[in-house]
Amino acid sequence: MKLTPEQLNAVRSQTKICARALKDALKKAQENRLDIIRDVITDHHRKLEPMGISRTLFKWHIGVVNKVFKEKE
Repeated sequence: MKLTPEQLNAVRSQTKICARALKDALKKAQENRLDIIRDVITDHHRKLEPMGISRTLFKWHIGVVNKVFKEKE
């Protein structure tokens, strides 16, 4: 899926916010880390759903922000 510059900016912005929220939530987590991750990603992805951004693409961008994946040129 080719994103417009506006969509890409929105995804990047929401991804950065989500990545910070994930780190904060996981610091406090004792158990059920996967449930916390799923809930945080779902909450932040809801803001991008109306733009047609898939959950998989959103998670990929989180990986890019956390330097797990490299962004495509």
